[in-house]
Amino acid sequence: MQFPSITAKNPEDYILYESNREFIEFLMHQSQRTIPDRADNSLISPAYFNAKEGVNTQRGLKNVEFLRGIWLDNDGGDLEPEKLAKLFPGLEMVIFNTFSSTRAKPRYRAYIPTTTVFSVQTHNTIMNEFWSRFESASADHGFDPRKKNAASLFYLPCQAADLSGNIFLEFKGGKRKPLEPREWIQKYHRKPPEAEPSIPATDWLMDIAIKPIKEEWRKVANIPGAGNDNFFEFALKLRSAGMDDANLKLILHQEAAYARNPEDRRRQIPSIIQSFKNYGKVGVDPKAA
Repeated sequence: MQFPSITAKNPEDYILYESNREFIEFLMHQSQRTIPDRADNSLISPAYFNAKEGVNTQRGLKNVEFLRGIWLDNDGGDLEPEKLAKLFPGLEMVIFNTFSSTRAKPRYRAYIPTTTVFSVQTHNTIMNEFWSRFESASADHGFDPRKKNAASLFYLPCQAADLSGNIFLEFKGGKRKPLEPREWIQKYHRKPPEAEPSIPATDWLMDIAIKPIKEEWRKVANIPGAGNDNFFEFALKLRSAGMDDANLKLILHQEAAYARNPEDRRRQIPSIIQSFKNYGKVGVDPKAA
């Protein structure tokens, strides 16, 4: 989800991608942008937020339904990008400069792709292991502990104000792979949560992401005059969770049964899928589709 400012409660866009490769290409493209000030940059969250009954926040920790990808923020310690990569020799990662990065004091963010979406609890386990390695490597590692929060926002890549501070490094190939959340929680959580380690890989996405999204759709499925917009929003949230076209079509056909006009919603599905194909790499504005 993409936000216009650090204090924004509502997203300005949804960043949709069918593969980690597409998203990394998106980050690479963003890194070429020149902006006048950091405040002019948009921010991204690896979390998907959802308003909930009894929760008075819109973008807080309690609003997080699931996450996708790991993000880190380094404010200029002695753990340089290449050293970070060596700490995690089995993980793919992309490292890029912040707006204030300089040659003398590089500041950077790191993105580590994951094989699937995951819960806040799994995010906490992963972050605790990352910080354990940071602290073992250096007392002045430079990573911002506030960004361990699953609801954190991160500025998108751009050109540094001081061009000597530009960084864009991709570590991939060989033994490096996207992070597998289930493996990490089984390995680094002493007492794994009952549900998560026992979930088969094929059901992981359904359990963590699809159930709450379905429940949200069913609450609004029968509102008169809003079927088209609400069904598109439902599909958009499924795609944001990483669902591919085949599974998306299947779920949409099934869930159309809850709509006020099921056949109208089923006829809408081809145009939804086409919209995602046309605009999926840069985001989709529901009002424009």
